[in-house]
Amino acid sequence: MALSLVPLDWSPISDRTKRCEICNRVAFGKHYGALSCYACKMFYRRVVVKKLSYTCRGFNECSRSPKRLLKCQACRYQKCQDKGMYMEPLEEDEVKSEPLEASSDDGILELTSPNQKIEKLCLLLKNLKIMDKKRHSKLKSFYSLNDESLEAILISPGVNPDHQVTPEEWAFLALYSHISYFHNFEFIRELGMDDKKKIFQYNTLRLTYFCGLMRTLNEKRMRMLNPGGQEIYPDDLIDLYRTNPHNLARICCQPVNRLIELKVTNEKYCLMNMIFFCNPAIPDISDEARLILSHHQSIYCNALFQYCELTHQQNAPTRMTDLISLYEYITKNSQEMEVLFMIFHYNAPHFKFRKLIRDTFHF
Repeated sequence: MALSLVPLDWSPISDRTKRCEICNRVAFGKHYGALSCYACKMFYRRVVVKKLSYTCRGFNECSRSPKRLLKCQACRYQKCQDKGMYMEPLEEDEVKSEPLEASSDDGILELTSPNQKIEKLCLLLKNLKIMDKKRHSKLKSFYSLNDESLEAILISPGVNPDHQVTPEEWAFLALYSHISYFHNFEFIRELGMDDKKKIFQYNTLRLTYFCGLMRTLNEKRMRMLNPGGQEIYPDDLIDLYRTNPHNLARICCQPVNRLIELKVTNEKYCLMNMIFFCNPAIPDISDEARLILSHHQSIYCNALFQYCELTHQQNAPTRMTDLISLYEYITKNSQEMEVLFMIFHYNAPHFKFRKLIRDTFHF
């Protein structure tokens, strides 16, 4: 089934009615006592945390012009104070533990950009990348020895890790880590169990495969391996297809070339991952779930288009279309992988698959 995309419109009406008391851009609530945008919030916090000091070159009158105000850090900070912003200075140990701000060196645009849309995009990308790093860390560490089904994990996604991963069990953990990743989003947790099961059964194998391709690209390989460096297929499955290994190799190699051609960055991957997951065309889900997925897919579609505009300018629509077309590659190859495992399961009934793998591979 093709991916269903919704219109690129995600700015709530309420966001357009609140203005930052410092710079007059769109505000998103009170920060440190003043109605402000995220850029002014971060600017004020940075000045206080780092104990910075500035001097105005324009007779301390820059606040009369928003453009001049943003360029003059002394007047901007003074206006923050005038509007009632206040925070307690942090102790030295707290300063050391503060998270790093996003910067262009990290592959994300500066949060202090005067363009509010860019600022919002930066924050979205930063949060997605942090969540994906946590997912990847979980993948390469530990997991529960219990043989959980998909429904059991959805009911209790926070199972405490108690077993070091062995090479033979990467498939289970890859699926598990993706379920935990998506389950961290509040709009997913609010869905009913029936809708969640259908959404995760439809998406988990596809997007775990997509993640494997992206990991292969980041590792500068041309062939997908598991995080431990072993083949992604069980040895028994490789033996079964030893006389005709073409499909096994193609599934692990071919789509990587397409990612290289499109120069897929980690930011693009994080946004596409959410666009593909929030597919309102998933069969048999409720109308309420379909509306929720449509709404959130529009958020990530619009963010990806903005990112393409910033990085590819006039070619943004074409690049956006090319990136979304990756879904066909992912779906086709993940379905072929599923067929391979089903045939293997039929020919090797003695091989014991864990419940989660059976649930997501549909056998």
